[in-house]
Amino acid sequence: MEIPTELAQLNKAMQLLAVVKVVVIVVVAVVVAAAAAVIVVVVVVVVEVVVVVVVVVVVVVVVVVVLMMVVVVVAVFIVHPPVKWVPSYMLQMYWSAGALVTLLCGDTVTLSNEDKFTDRD
Repeated sequence: MEIPTELAQLNKAMQLLAVVKVVVIVVVAVVVAAAAAVIVVVVVVVVEVVVVVVVVVVVVVVVVVVLMMVVVVVAVFIVHPPVKWVPSYMLQMYWSAGALVTLLCGDTVTLSNEDKFTDRD
């Protein structure tokens, strides 16, 4: 009867791993937010006010986007590892965050709905 004990230990290890993943993601998000705050402070000291306002707005949007992505990743892939279906609002949040990142960074990522809809004419 050692198998149930080993399974229980494996289950505990998997739960601990999930907690560690969440902690790592939260720490990364906090570090990104802190780095953004440092950049804002440096820009405030060095540059003019108009540029500062633009930089602050961009940094705040980027931090919000990162936190949105973190929430989606934690909720979908860590809290509920067997993903059979993803709530539509989670996907919408993920796509919105991706679109914002694309707009801000000028990346060539394409977010297209062409595959989801077909012509019915």
